[in-house]
Amino acid sequence: MTIKELEARTGMERANIRFYEKEGLLSPRRLDNGYRDYSEEDADLLLRIKLLRSLHLPLDEIREVKEGKATLAAILDRQQQRLSSEEKEVALAGKVCREIRQEGAPFERLDAEKYLRQIAGSGLPTEPAPAKPSYFSEPERKDALPYAFTPFRRFFARSLDLGIYGLLFNLILSRFVPVRILAGSFWLTLLSSYVSYGVMLLVEPLLLHYFGCTPGKWLWGLRVEGPEGKLSLREAKERTMEMFGRGMGWGIPVYSLWREFVCIRRCLENEIQTWDNGIYYSVDERKTGLRAVGYLAANGVGVGALAFVMLMQLLPPNRGALTPAEYAENYNYYVGYFELSGQSFQLDENGQYAPLPDPPGTYTIYLSETVVPEYTYQLENGNIRFIQMEMSSDASPISSGANDIMLSVLAYAGAECKITDIFGLLRSIDAINTNALTSYSMDIPGGSAVWTVDSKGYTGAPGVGLFADEGTEHYFNQVLTIECTGS
Repeated sequence: MTIKELEARTGMERANIRFYEKEGLLSPRRLDNGYRDYSEEDADLLLRIKLLRSLHLPLDEIREVKEGKATLAAILDRQQQRLSSEEKEVALAGKVCREIRQEGAPFERLDAEKYLRQIAGSGLPTEPAPAKPSYFSEPERKDALPYAFTPFRRFFARSLDLGIYGLLFNLILSRFVPVRILAGSFWLTLLSSYVSYGVMLLVEPLLLHYFGCTPGKWLWGLRVEGPEGKLSLREAKERTMEMFGRGMGWGIPVYSLWREFVCIRRCLENEIQTWDNGIYYSVDERKTGLRAVGYLAANGVGVGALAFVMLMQLLPPNRGALTPAEYAENYNYYVGYFELSGQSFQLDENGQYAPLPDPPGTYTIYLSETVVPEYTYQLENGNIRFIQMEMSSDASPISSGANDIMLSVLAYAGAECKITDIFGLLRSIDAINTNALTSYSMDIPGGSAVWTVDSKGYTGAPGVGLFADEGTEHYFNQVLTIECTGS
């Protein structure tokens, strides 16, 4: 029979049955698929154990009888002696209660020492015993696997595990897609979440099987084991899958939040989660403050790792001295990094502006004229020493040119930028966006950038565009010069 059928047959809970298995009192047959197959003999054995435990016989003595090391009559004799002694204790407790009641003293004037001496004089302990809901049910309540009703520890442990799985995915994906794009896309964020769940479903059963915990559970002092020690791979897989479905709502947005709320509420009400039935779930509650600090530190390391990757992604693929082709590759890298591909920015292998064609079946309508920049390079031993970009137009409206300057400067400055100069590179981007329509100069890693603007009859702002004033002569000319002094 299955464990569910055994529960119905004996009236015992699964946690009790697993506990007796762990204690070696019950050894069901294992099927080829790893499932337990309980016999009628197993059910009868459990009922005998249940009877003797309800009579408060110790587990060790029941084990002695089962193994033939003692007779049932012998252990029942010992239990009768213990019960006789307990009867005297109960009788004494009743006598003390009557005397206190007859004395009629209120709590504030109760002479506790007098009655404690009376109890001590009888040879009984002066420490009060824990309250018992039922004399006959107490042993069975104790014969269950420990369980951790610690919802917030479990929640923080789970969030840390998912954060680690997601961090690994983002670090790998960042090799191909900028993290800043990942952070700004709902669908990529959702994809990242489900990849994290996938990693969890693959990795967590292995961690529970071999170590009994995950990184988050280890940090928060949680440990998961089965009645026979560490979970088998099958048990660990079943637990993880059921937890993902019932506890995390299959990761479905909004519904998953509801499922997590339900699980936290169940823990607060000391109800066992369905995926933890028959599982030994322990918690080490020592050093809680230190564990909280470790949790915050771990999250800080994760955020720091992503921030570092984002900063490193600001550096282009080609570093040091550049040929025109390498300069163009850096330029095109930043087009993708800043998601400017919709504006058809592109340099060819000669470092000249070459707009991308529209995708098949589409046609792009530009609200302002895209001014085509012209690039001039001076080379030394095949490497760039001087760059000039010039844009001229008399159309209306026209783009402000901020992106052209930014991409042209970053393609060179990024190649010369050291890690310690990255924040300076970010400040350069802000300066370009602010001063794109005015003559301006700045120092950049490995050189300097200067641009001059000569315009007439236009009004506008960076990032918006320039509009010609009606009925007036208008022209626009912008020249960017990059002096290269780096490697």
